[in-house]
Amino acid sequence: MNRTRLSEVFALPGLGDEDLYAVSGFVHPVRGPVRCPAAPLVAAVPTEDGLPLAVRDLGPVPVGSAGPGRSGVLVSTTYLDGDGDATGIAVVGGSCRTGAAQALVRSWSAALRTRRAMVARPPRPCPDSPYAVVELPVPRDGSAPPAHPGAATPCPAPALAGAAVRRYLDEGDAVLLVGPGRSRPWAPDGRVLELARVEDVERLVLPVGVRPAFVVRPCAVVDDVTPLLTALRARFPELRGQHPDQWCHRASATRWAHRAVAAASDLTLLLGEARVDAATLPTGARVRRVRGLGDLLPAELAAAATVGLIPAAPAVGTANGDDMDTALLDAVLQVLTGLGPLGIVEHRVWTEVVPLPTAPSAPVCADRAPRHRD
Repeated sequence: MNRTRLSEVFALPGLGDEDLYAVSGFVHPVRGPVRCPAAPLVAAVPTEDGLPLAVRDLGPVPVGSAGPGRSGVLVSTTYLDGDGDATGIAVVGGSCRTGAAQALVRSWSAALRTRRAMVARPPRPCPDSPYAVVELPVPRDGSAPPAHPGAATPCPAPALAGAAVRRYLDEGDAVLLVGPGRSRPWAPDGRVLELARVEDVERLVLPVGVRPAFVVRPCAVVDDVTPLLTALRARFPELRGQHPDQWCHRASATRWAHRAVAAASDLTLLLGEARVDAATLPTGARVRRVRGLGDLLPAELAAAATVGLIPAAPAVGTANGDDMDTALLDAVLQVLTGLGPLGIVEHRVWTEVVPLPTAPSAPVCADRAPRHRD
């Protein structure tokens, strides 16, 4: 890219003195058609008057001669990709906005580089997950919660947890709901003790002779649950509880995906309403919230060889069957293709419970092998 990079100014007639707009495409007099995918990004950042720019295509006619014109200019930086096609950044400025056009192109041209975009793609969160954009209420009447719209496999954890709660209560145990969160399997009020932190375990007092039994809060992050179970077992050796086959691991997979992407990236962008537990991200990770293209800064992108992207999950209650809200993600990826050669990598994490392996049959001893009779 750098070997073919050209920064040029072309005279452009027919402009108003105050015209200033980003260019989505033009025809270079030598390089031919030039794509400018970053034009919406250039236009989105407010100029000195606080307003975003318009985006226009200059059409099929090649731009004129190099150098400033009386009416205005096209300021551009172009480069050739691996296939020989031209890509660039271009802004048109009238006679009174020439300096602004040059400043915009200079600013965004500094962000041109070969880079990688790493997209976190965890499984679609459950309605009760801390990573869901909107949580659905969990019924208190013993019925199963509503299935997640668009999910390929509705999460069975709430129904399984509710059944475990009722079974342990029927057997006279003190039921402990373990893990942070707001979801609560159905149970008579006051008959389930909620433990969200290790400190809750340390303060727990049970009546003499009452046996404890734990149930994992549906769709809680399992990494947050296991320290509580360790503390419970240390205090109550007779503890029993829900089988690990019934735990939901989707929220843990989401945390692992976020952590891995942030660790591998020079800059991680949280897109829209993406929910991330910042305390669990790697120390020193550069993370910033982006709700629109106008939030992207050329200086930050210039320093980032790898940009991590964490999209928001689709809002619970929508019929979107995808695992993430792709509108802003697609827009960001599109403009990044205009800031240099871009490789896109999706980081997927999937965890599932599998059946126990079948025990191999015992080998037949040689001296006990059946003898062949003629």
